[in-house]
Amino acid sequence: MIRRFGLAGLALCLPALMGASGSGMGHLRVINLVDGAPQISVEMCAENSGECRSLDIPADGLTETLDLAPAVYRFSVTHADGTTEPFSYGIAPDHEYGLAIYGLSSAKDKSTLFARAKRFLGGLEVRAVNGFRVSHRMVTMAPGKADEPASLRMANFSVGTVALQAGMETGEGTRAIGTAAYAGISGPLRTTDASGAIDVKPDGSDLVVAETPLELPGGSSTMIYASGMTDGEVRLVIDQRVADKASPN
Repeated sequence: MIRRFGLAGLALCLPALMGASGSGMGHLRVINLVDGAPQISVEMCAENSGECRSLDIPADGLTETLDLAPAVYRFSVTHADGTTEPFSYGIAPDHEYGLAIYGLSSAKDKSTLFARAKRFLGGLEVRAVNGFRVSHRMVTMAPGKADEPASLRMANFSVGTVALQAGMETGEGTRAIGTAAYAGISGPLRTTDASGAIDVKPDGSDLVVAETPLELPGGSSTMIYASGMTDGEVRLVIDQRVADKASPN
């Protein structure tokens, strides 16, 4: 099982597009979950100023945290099989976001990828596989205070899988995070456990297709992304945002 892990950090930014860290800024990470593309290039432009920058993100990779002035941003994604139509999202002040780019890049005419997808989909036709074209979803991350419970969610962007269910094993047993169909999100599970072992299974099955240990700082917000399959195992990409200081007494 391949696992990529990201903690919130800071990135050097173009002055007009992204300002210094501090109150009033929005915070974004972009996650590359595209199957069949060793790298994607994301262009993002502030619609109010026209200032743009490009982000090159390796497969199953996350950018550092980008501190953004509140605005509407226009994005386009170049991958192995082309470039998406532009799309836009608004960034609000003092909010944290994850922008997941997902789907099948070099999709329908490549028999090896299609055969793999068709096998896991139970024999669906080509038109159904075409539904896995490269797309995007913005999610809000909301870390709390360090003395509050941690929050866990799972997002299923694994091309060619059925619905996936995720759970967390602790010393007191297994707690369900939830079940998500393709492009869906399950959870949240809120927990005071400091750590646990995450496992992911096809819905209704006991077959574990991904597992990983996970530390859970108090108040943290964690998204577990299921990101395609390698040798029968689902790859996991983990985006964790750490909480601020403890609540005042």
